[in-house]
Amino acid sequence: MTTNMTFITWLYNGFLYLKFCIFAYLFRCFDRVSKNDLEKKGYDLVFEDEFGSPVDWNKWRSHQTWGNVQNNVIYKESQVSQNDSDVILTTDVNNISGEPPAKSGGLYSWNFLNIRYGYFETREKVSPGGFSYWNAFWLSGTDAWPPEIDVFELMGDDSSYITMTLHWRDVTKNKEQIQEVYNQIYQSYGYVATDFDDTIKYLQQPEWTQQKQDYIDTLQNLAQPAQQGKRLKFPGRDFLSNDYHTYACEWTDKKVVWYIDNVKVYKLDKHIPDKKMFLIINNGYTEGELPMSLNCDYVRVYREK
Repeated sequence: MTTNMTFITWLYNGFLYLKFCIFAYLFRCFDRVSKNDLEKKGYDLVFEDEFGSPVDWNKWRSHQTWGNVQNNVIYKESQVSQNDSDVILTTDVNNISGEPPAKSGGLYSWNFLNIRYGYFETREKVSPGGFSYWNAFWLSGTDAWPPEIDVFELMGDDSSYITMTLHWRDVTKNKEQIQEVYNQIYQSYGYVATDFDDTIKYLQQPEWTQQKQDYIDTLQNLAQPAQQGKRLKFPGRDFLSNDYHTYACEWTDKKVVWYIDNVKVYKLDKHIPDKKMFLIINNGYTEGELPMSLNCDYVRVYREK
């Protein structure tokens, strides 16, 4: 039975890949992939930014909640610009002493949009060069990390590769030891711990004590991050950077489904996050010539009716 299911899964994934390659080949006949309509059957639009006017920094932020340095890149508002219809995130050399060697642009919604479940869509023209510039559209946990859903990341030698990944915290392998810590927390504070993330959040509330920090460190060491994902390779070098493409995921309480140009390319139905997450569009850097930019035409968020 296991062998048959493995073969069926392989056959199904192969069919999805072939299906997308056919669509990808056809899309090469057009100068610019068309925008999707705002209306989406079965969904209500709950947020959109078409980037036809200057970025509203009262809503978006240019960096993570904990700071503006990540992976040897410093994120700055000055690296976010616009033309008539796109927001442009540019990675460039950073010559300021004491700061990372590269500066880049990012858009983070933690200040105004934290949401559980929905359909998340962006239309972008990514950088050539793949992982060298590490373009990404992803969702990150509001109160703790993980969870994380990477709608897409450029994770290959060039921009014909794309990676889609679900990150979660595995609390099953050390379940008994975690329960022992929960019992100790109850003895110390009278708090009944049943959920890992809620317990961490409780311990982080004022007033801070070394004992609470010890409990946090112990729990995080016992519950290690885990992930599952898929990488696709499309025809031609830097295929995805030659035009605009639509990247999306549908996140419900039962599944996460990934789409590229409205074609379903991947699905997971285990370890599904049930915590609120915020949106991130960013342009990282590992190596390569600078400057280099990512163009984002829009971001839209829908909820199922």
